[in-house]
Amino acid sequence: MERKWTSEQRDAIYARGGTLLVSAAAGSGKTAVLVERVIGLITDPNHPCDADRLLVVTFTNAAAAEMRERISQRLSDMISQNPLDFNLQRQQMLLQNGHISTIHSFCLDLLREHFEKLDIPPDFRVADQNESEIIRSEVLSDILEKMYAEGGEAFLELSRVLSTGRGDKALSDTVLRLYDFMRSLDDADGFLKSAAAMYDETKPVENSVWGRIAIEYTKAALGSALNAHRRALLKIHGDPQLDKAYGPAFESDIAGIERLIEKAESGDWDGLCSAVSGFSFERLGALRKFGDEALKEELKAQRDSLKKLLSELSSGVLCSSAADFKSDMRRLRPLVECMCDILKKLDREFFKEKLSRGILDFSDLEQLTLKLLIKREDGKVVFTNTAREIASRFDEILVDEYQDTNPAQDMIFRAVSRNETNLFMVGDVKQSIYSFRQARPELFTGMSERCTPFDGVNFPARIILGRNFRSRKGVTDAVNFTFEKLMSKELGGVDYGENEKLTPAATYFERGGADFAIHLIDAGEYDGDEDGAEIEARHIAREIKRLIAEGFTVQGEKGPRKVTYRDFSILLRSMEGRAQKYVRVLENEGIPVYADIASGYLGAYEVMVALSLLRIIDNPLQDVPLVSVLLSPVFGFTPDDIALVRLKAKDKSLYLALLEFAKEDTRFDGFLRLLDRLRTLAAVLPADRLILRIYDETGMLNIFEAMPNGEMRHANLRLLLDYARAYESAGWRGLSGFMNFIDRVDRQNSDIAPASSISENADVVRIMSIHKSKGLEFPICFLGGLSKRFNNEDIQKPVLFHPYCGLGSMVRDNRLNCRFTTLPREAARIEIQKSSLSEEMRVLYVAMTRAKEKLYAVMTLKNAETALRRAASIMRSGEKVSYFEAMSAQCPAELLLAAALVHPSCGKLRSLAGVYDAPVKDSGGIWEFEWIDARSLVSADSANEKADNEIYKTAETERLKNEIKARIEYKYPYENLLKLPTKVSVSELTEKQGTDFSAENVRPSFLEGEGLSPAEKGTALHAFMQYCRLDALRSESGAAEEVERLVEEKFILPEQGAAVDTAKAAAFGSSPVYKRICAAKKLWREFRFNIEVPANEIYEEAADTDAKILLQGMADLVFEEDGGAVILDYKTDRVSSPEALIERYSGQLNSYARAVQEILGVPVKEKIIYSFQLEREIRV
Repeated sequence: MERKWTSEQRDAIYARGGTLLVSAAAGSGKTAVLVERVIGLITDPNHPCDADRLLVVTFTNAAAAEMRERISQRLSDMISQNPLDFNLQRQQMLLQNGHISTIHSFCLDLLREHFEKLDIPPDFRVADQNESEIIRSEVLSDILEKMYAEGGEAFLELSRVLSTGRGDKALSDTVLRLYDFMRSLDDADGFLKSAAAMYDETKPVENSVWGRIAIEYTKAALGSALNAHRRALLKIHGDPQLDKAYGPAFESDIAGIERLIEKAESGDWDGLCSAVSGFSFERLGALRKFGDEALKEELKAQRDSLKKLLSELSSGVLCSSAADFKSDMRRLRPLVECMCDILKKLDREFFKEKLSRGILDFSDLEQLTLKLLIKREDGKVVFTNTAREIASRFDEILVDEYQDTNPAQDMIFRAVSRNETNLFMVGDVKQSIYSFRQARPELFTGMSERCTPFDGVNFPARIILGRNFRSRKGVTDAVNFTFEKLMSKELGGVDYGENEKLTPAATYFERGGADFAIHLIDAGEYDGDEDGAEIEARHIAREIKRLIAEGFTVQGEKGPRKVTYRDFSILLRSMEGRAQKYVRVLENEGIPVYADIASGYLGAYEVMVALSLLRIIDNPLQDVPLVSVLLSPVFGFTPDDIALVRLKAKDKSLYLALLEFAKEDTRFDGFLRLLDRLRTLAAVLPADRLILRIYDETGMLNIFEAMPNGEMRHANLRLLLDYARAYESAGWRGLSGFMNFIDRVDRQNSDIAPASSISENADVVRIMSIHKSKGLEFPICFLGGLSKRFNNEDIQKPVLFHPYCGLGSMVRDNRLNCRFTTLPREAARIEIQKSSLSEEMRVLYVAMTRAKEKLYAVMTLKNAETALRRAASIMRSGEKVSYFEAMSAQCPAELLLAAALVHPSCGKLRSLAGVYDAPVKDSGGIWEFEWIDARSLVSADSANEKADNEIYKTAETERLKNEIKARIEYKYPYENLLKLPTKVSVSELTEKQGTDFSAENVRPSFLEGEGLSPAEKGTALHAFMQYCRLDALRSESGAAEEVERLVEEKFILPEQGAAVDTAKAAAFGSSPVYKRICAAKKLWREFRFNIEVPANEIYEEAADTDAKILLQGMADLVFEEDGGAVILDYKTDRVSSPEALIERYSGQLNSYARAVQEILGVPVKEKIIYSFQLEREIRV
């Protein structure tokens, strides 16, 4: 069925002639549009473009694979409708080599292709992130150690400013944070130069970037205070008694605020600082026997907030006079230059260290690609010849998730385009939530501002996809209402107006009630042991059970259907420490659940036990790991056992005590013998093979798999094996090195992602981070953890950084031994707060747009009254929130509540907040608001637990009895197959089916002689035939020279070389089959294979089953000839006739033929044995 496209989607698909930016809102079908544009380009009737002349860049490997699959499927559908269309078939083939990848994969391909221009090794590999971070930390540590030894004054002052009295971790963290940002830029050197150049003491403070930020912030703060005071004055004028007592003071305050705003607008810096610090407050008049005590306290609180604001301005952004600012510039510039010097050294030395190890990291891929594509002349970007050549390969560059690019990536896209005339960029700035990966949403907004609305003529052009094909109208209405109030250019990066609103376009059956619900759990009176996360999870679990019990319906493929567990998702801003609690509570409620936790692997119990065992294999004199291993279920010792050992030798290490105690207790003797054996193996085996041996000898995999969540535990242990294998393949060696690597990952507070053991279609409630949910959708979403405070740690540091205003540092007074803030640091703090809150706003938008049919916002507040008061202060006007007012919010819940306070459905919320004059706004949808006392959740749970206990004593006991009986009497249905192997080689099969013709019985006569055994001589000839150059076999002298080469280059041993009969080899070079080999289009030497074959074809015991067995083998040589495959097998057997070889090896060659035909997909036209004994080829 042909899909119906909206007019905007059609424009995005079929527009030609220049660069396009598509702003695609959540659920607007941007991926489908991108796929259809690719199809449209390669099937364009006027100017078709080949599939391999398009560059499609996506954000993740999974997205790239999905994109390729969608395009391929679309082409397949078109081919099925037009089977004679040669172009479609051709494009399907070209697509296999199409450039659909992540930016890093694209850069990797370019570097592999042009490595010689960059002086990097051709065989470099991309380092694992943990490996790269460890090397970087070591390099930085060496740099700082040398700088401490040199004792430069600027460096020592910088270290003192950043010092916390606990080492130089703060200095290292600051350098690494700046380094990460620097590596995302397209001109890191220019950034470092400008960062230092900003500290110009000759520039007036009000003209500096920091002064402008401070003035704008001050004006916003004073404007908010002025509006609040004016609203308060209206209330005062409404009561004569109140007006007489408080009116003059508030009028004086308002006049004073207006004068301050005038000062700020005039640019009189010192005058503004002086006026703010010296602001005079007129005393409030006496107000006795006033009836409205709440209003009286509200007005006093308003005045107190003004006093607090002016104090914060004076000690914050207005902390420096013009003279102080100049002094700070002189003191800070050497510190900033020193920081830039450290960054340059780190960049240089870290890169040198990586090259010495033959590795690059992901930022290297971008930076080296930039070096390949651009150069700077007189401060301008000039594209290299290489860039122009690469650009000529692509007719269009299509970039998905453009809002998540960084400056380096953006410059790469421009460099490989044709003067920026063939770019197609898709994204949504409202969904830019990867600032921690250096994403810069302002690149998207900047590009949007340079584009004109699409008219088909003028380019670059902008197309907006605003129709939402995901969510019910009630959900889109809630999103629109919330962000129309909260999101602005300053907070979120875009003014949420008509162009940004979601237009519901999805088709759903009619259903009454609200599609958006706010559930506020008041934990103010709760004094139990459970924290907010557990209480919140309990409420969500109850709501899920209620919806399932009531048969809540959602849209299915064929109409309404009842909801199942897999329809629910719980989205959290942060998974750390919270997701595990949700899982535990939901599991206790009997709800199947899966949490996509990206960390915590090293803390998983089974992994801790395995690592502890590895630690004591490496060094048994470690008591804590040894106790951990002994008490684990793998060995099953008890605390009492350990106590007896310790009493035996109190002053020795536990291991030495064990050695003595083992003489009396054989159980410990067995453990020590195993440990000794594993320690011996550790000296010779790589880490991965040692771990595999541990699993085999201890049964660790089976033991942990039998525990709760056994599948996940088994997967985690398997993952440890994979990590060890990756460590060894990276060029590292041995157990000690692997354990050091794990320890360094742990010390850096890094972690490794645990294994996943769940399928996409599992019927479970999914708990995931909002970041992980991006691009996904669920019928019912719960937003949890909304009361978790925003992370403001970054703005507490002594040195702050922001891309717009550079570095801002405190200064240190060594005489007073304290630090003072500066204007650059305060300006950076404001910009960081704005950027962080903008990101939080976008994260909330992403979360709210995941729901298809029902959206819950669940918040647990310890102090609901304070939170509601803050929310009311944020939404004072009822219009769009100013960034200054929003910055007072401490968590996402307060932002949501601010919008809810002016929604017509939330009268109950306004009553709870004590806000009766909120300017309620019209809305097209209805919201549900529910207030829950946390104590009711816990007390209800206690009653449920009692009932559960009663049920357990009756029905549960009977059920367990029946289950135990069934398990005891269980018989494995495939018991007759247990003795059969799961894998068999062709040679084993040949021996099974034939007679005994081992090498000892059939020594090839031409290899007889001293030295190697007959079997070893046969192996030597096979090795020679595997590695030799075929043209060397045309003469005996050529074969002899080839033997010498292979020995010299260590392909074969000298003893093997001496055993090769070069005359026999030359005889093969004169055979007819040799000439056919030389003329073949393709040939495979030592064609190895693994295929599945029915077990009943090999073993009589499997006659009645459909079981499969893995058949593995290796054909000596396969070549392709006239569309068919020819199999050639070398034999050195001493026989008198060809028939003997045919009888002996026909089954073997038939197996080879089966494998070749299955793997290569071509028929086997001939099977040949070449007998070196008979010097002839034999057809089978």
